Amino acid sequence: MTVAPGRPLSSWMESDDEVPAILLEAVPAAIVSALLSIWCKGQQHGDLQLHNILCDVDGKTIAFVDPDKKLAARPSPDPAYWQIPASSDLSYILYDASVTIKGLAARRAPWRHRQFAECILDAAMQKIEDPDEKRAFLEAVDRAAQQRVKTHVNLTWSRTWPWRVFLRWLAFRRITRVVRSLHLRHEGIEVDVASRGSIGNFVSKSV
Repeated sequence: MTVAPGRPLSSWMESDDEVPAILLEAVPAAIVSALLSIWCKGQQHGDLQLHNILCDVDGKTIAFVDPDKKLAARPSPDPAYWQIPASSDLSYILYDASVTIKGLAARRAPWRHRQFAECILDAAMQKIEDPDEKRAFLEAVDRAAQQRVKTHVNLTWSRTWPWRVFLRWLAFRRITRVVRSLHLRHEGIEVDVASRGSIGNFVSKSV
């Protein structure tokens, strides 16, 4: 088994350590660029969450673990076809960030998680030039993320029902905030999500 260098991105979000600026400034674009190679084939990671993305800050590398190997390539001549698998993968990133709430060492962890998810989505939208396509892509991510909340935060009656009602409400609210912020950013209104700039080029490695 090949052991990839680096630590899960989720560990940066969940620790009390200061998050290196490079994680917000360079890594989101590197993640999107690396995944484009499989999205353009009609494939998707299938379990894309920060825990499954390893980042070696010193070596400037990222690696993806636990990809869904069952998905077959479905190439298409449509240059916008990659947006379909991308919206599915990125909806999982957004869903995961929306339900991050407890059991973490750092009080800022949920906010960091959502901030990073927004940066990744922003990087993906930067790849789309047509405004209507951008809007449709973001709406697809929004719908899929909300559907994941409905699926995974079920409301079957039990002693934890009040907690799950609250978590579902909170998750929907967080998703809406991220989507609204991205709509504003890509409609030409600047929203301060993260610092901009380039600090070196990251490369991806297979695990």
